[in-house]
Amino acid sequence: MLALAYGFPLLWFVLSSFKPAGDLFSFPLSLLPKSWTVQGYIDAWSSFNFYQFFANTFLVAIVTTILTVVASCTGYALAKYDNRWLKVFFVCILATTMLPTGVVTGRDAIGDVMRKGYWRTGRPLQQLHYEHVDVRMLGRDDALVTGEFVLTGAGHPDRTGWFTTVWMRTPKGWRMIHDHS
Repeated sequence: MLALAYGFPLLWFVLSSFKPAGDLFSFPLSLLPKSWTVQGYIDAWSSFNFYQFFANTFLVAIVTTILTVVASCTGYALAKYDNRWLKVFFVCILATTMLPTGVVTGRDAIGDVMRKGYWRTGRPLQQLHYEHVDVRMLGRDDALVTGEFVLTGAGHPDRTGWFTTVWMRTPKGWRMIHDHS
């Protein structure tokens, strides 16, 4: 019963892909197309560069597989052999995966990326504003701020995303101490 509940929408989706565009929302709805066509697939392949998309996916899959095999061998060596240097290596791996990127690369590296990217003309290339901002006090001197950022302008498509920041009150005022965007 569960397979039918999950499988029926997928079946409807696949069969609808062979319907002409005018039949997709015709009433009454029908599961099978009245006339079968592959024009939707032809339009999709001619509108987008699917060959490049498949090549990119294939490359990512191959590299990910190779890295997974290497990581598995490394994990086996760390678990199987008892060596002082392997333990040091393991602690280094844990330390780098537990720290945010900003801590590993440093504040100056993040600043360089911002100056070469968004600030390369000396002022921001795009406008940044925030929506749906929610401030939750975690105590008298700490706050959790969440919301959505929106980057617009400079001829680029709008980019949005969600952010979470932690703020702390200091003698000089409120300071952001963690950004997870």
